[in-house]
This record gives sequence, C-alpha cells and structure tokens, in this order.
Amino acid sequence: MNAATLSPQNPSSQPLFTWSALASLLSTHVPEGLAPCMGFSIDTRTLQPNDLFIAIKGPHFDGHDFLDDAFAKGACAALVASSWPHHHPQGLVVHNPLTALEHIAHAARQRATDTTFIGITGSVGKTSTKEGLAWVLKDRGVFASRKSFNNHIGVPLTLANLPPHTPQAVFELGMSHAGEIRALGTLVKPHVGLITAIGPSHLEHFSSLQGIALAKAELLETLIPPGIAVLNRDDDFFPLLENICHQQGVGTLITFGEHAQADVRLHEWHAQKNGTSFSCLYFGHPHHGQIPHTGKHWVMGALSILAVTHALGLDPNEVLAHLMTWPCYQGRGQTHTITFHGKTITVIDDTYNANPLSMKAALEALALRPKPSGRRVIVLADMKELGDTAPLAHKNLSPLIQACSVDVVMTVGPLMVYLHRALPPTLETHHVSDWIQAWPLLTSLLTHGDMILLKGSRSMELDKVVDRLLSAAAGPT
Repeated sequence: MNAATLSPQNPSSQPLFTWSALASLLSTHVPEGLAPCMGFSIDTRTLQPNDLFIAIKGPHFDGHDFLDDAFAKGACAALVASSWPHHHPQGLVVHNPLTALEHIAHAARQRATDTTFIGITGSVGKTSTKEGLAWVLKDRGVFASRKSFNNHIGVPLTLANLPPHTPQAVFELGMSHAGEIRALGTLVKPHVGLITAIGPSHLEHFSSLQGIALAKAELLETLIPPGIAVLNRDDDFFPLLENICHQQGVGTLITFGEHAQADVRLHEWHAQKNGTSFSCLYFGHPHHGQIPHTGKHWVMGALSILAVTHALGLDPNEVLAHLMTWPCYQGRGQTHTITFHGKTITVIDDTYNANPLSMKAALEALALRPKPSGRRVIVLADMKELGDTAPLAHKNLSPLIQACSVDVVMTVGPLMVYLHRALPPTLETHHVSDWIQAWPLLTSLLTHGDMILLKGSRSMELDKVVDRLLSAAAGPT
C-alpha cells in the first residue's frame, strides 16, 4: 500500500452528497441530469470521474480557467463563482466557491457522528506521523488527509471528501499565523489532538517561540469534550501546553518522550542498516519496536503513534507490528539507489520542507547511516519564514554538518550564503543561487558510491533535482 491508497477517496458506490442536499446547503440551482457526486476536487491533475470540481480563485491561479479540463476528465459538475462572466450547463453558481466548500465540509463533519477524529499539528513531523498513524489504522477503516492538505483549502477539501461511517479520520492541521489552527480545529472538531513538537518554523510571523507554541495550542481549544491531548513530554513548552489543557478542561492527557514521567517513554534506540530499533515503557510495560527509517526523530514519531492509538484503544503489539512496515513518503527521507551515468548513487530525498529542527534531524540521521563506499554529499537549500532569525539559523547548521563527517556541501539560495561562509575550509563547498544552477554542478560532482542528502524549504524546489536524478537514472529502487 502506498500513500495514494491512504488518501481521501470515496471507496463506496454511494454519492457523498445528493444533488438535492447540495442545492439546499449551497442555496443554488442544480441542473437536471447530472451524474452522482462521488467526490470533490480543486485540481484537474488529480480529479477523478464524477468529482464535483470547485473553481477556487487564488493569488496565482483561477480554477475557472480549468473548467474545460475538469469536464474533459469526467467532472460531474462544477461550483463556479457568481462573478464569473460565463455560463456552463453543468455549473452550480455560488457566491464564493471556497466558502461553499467550507459549507460542504461543515455538513460532512456534522453528519459524521460515528467517526473518531484525530487532529495533528506541530512544527515538525506532522505529515510523517499522520501517514504512519493512517498506516497503523488501515485495516480498521481510516480516512486521512492527502499529502500535506493542512491549510484553509486542504482541510475543508479533505473533510468534504469524508465518506459516511468511516471509523477513524486523521487530519493534519498547519499554520503560518495565529488563529489558523483554531479555525481549522473548529471545522474538524477532533476527539484526539496531537502536538508533535514546537520549533522555530514560521518565526517570520511570530515574535517568539512561545508565540508558535500558543498558536499550536489552539488545537487543544477545539477538542470535543471530554477531549484527549497527546503531547511531547520532552518539549520545552510542555508545561505551557499542559497548563492550557487544564484551562480548557481537557479530559485526558497522554505524553510521550524520554522524560521519566512520559506515559510512552523511550528507553533506548539503535540505528541499524535498514532502520532503527527501540525499546520503550508503554504505561509501565516494556515493549520493543523496529521501524524501517533511520533516526531518533522517526522513533519519536513512533512513540507519538503509540500514544494516540492508546487513546483509540488499540493493542500496542498490533501497532508495533504495523510500524515495522511504515512506508517512507516522497520528499520525507525516501531513499533511492540508482545508477546514474554508470555510477551507483544513493539519493535521500528530504526535499518537502525544512526548518532548523527538521534540518538537524535529517543531518543526524545521515550520520547514523552506514558509511557509503563513496562520499557523503549534502545539498541544502534555504529554510524560509524564519524572519530576523534566518541568518543565524542557517549559520548554526555548520557545527551539525561538521559532526556528520560530510565530504561535500552544496548550499542553494541567498539565505544559505550564511552557512556557506561559516563552513570550514577543510570541507569541499559550493554555493549556487537556485536549483537550476544546482543541477549541472551536482551531476559534475557525483562519483561512484556517493550518498546524497537533499533538503530545503518546498519553495526552493530541490525536488526537481531529485526528479531529474531519478529520470536520468537506470533503474531507481
């Protein structure tokens, strides 16, 4: 099973909503003769036959420009804005398609009285933990956010696609500003809320780490009573989050981490050739686990999944058995061994996003991997949204890199100049402005047996370098 299998799709043969229900909900006229509405889509690249296409207008795109493509791919109808100057026989006219999507999402949540909702937020590990939890629950009936659909569009879209009578639903909630988690949580209304960790992401929009912690803690305000909160006991802001749980009347608090008082407590862990083994005390009882990923950050994710599934009433042995085959997802540490121009190369794709915490975790995980026959090469691009802390945050990666026995460092982007200048002259270093310059330089540097880690903020597009490497390779594995 891959990530797509766990993504929101309607597995039943029944429509998600009847046209009469949508007409009443959205106060709109529904044309005669439409095929049943089996799902909702905002993207013609992933639209499925009989999806209702929602023509959302954003700062860089307008869904109305893709209506022909949507219908060519089998859309049953489209929600179009009343301001759109054209007419389509399969168009349902609403004032604002995004607002209409929110109404549909609210209706989907309101009728899901037999579903247990889990909300996940945090500065790092949201998506990997969400996917891991969905993997563990896959045999019990689960519905999970696709990819990182965690914002004001992705969350209502995911909720709108929730099939009735789904036992569990897992939602990832992201934010860049204060108030956003509260709005998303109010829509999802989770029974269980997990905060993975607090770190310096989005500092551009906050005056302090405490501000980030308070913004993440908005999830706790939205829990359905009595509410179950799952918190990282090792986090510096745990006392603050614990106090907020008490203020909000959260019924149950479950903790994970290395702390002596953690409910799911890490005892020890060991990196191995094909993953990481660990032992823990699960509410006082010893358990051993194995995950197919390298690094302590993955182990912490496993502990958080054990904590959440305890809240759901699962047997920890069942959970640990599933975690042994926890898949790795594109852009989040996925490893490929390829033949590139006659050279065997190992590519570690961690390009989905980056902040100081996740960069530290990726570098430490690289150091734990068996030494390659060639060199350790890292390609690091800018970490965005760090505000005034950005220069120092990039510069401070230098000691971590030096501790990893790295042989070659390529830095990409204007902020990574601060790291480039801080690296010692004993290292082979290169600096380029963007991924377009990084590609030819990297291909000229590669030698047989090299291991390459690529990581940076999503907008730096290092994933395009990975795509080119894999496309040019003979037989990625």
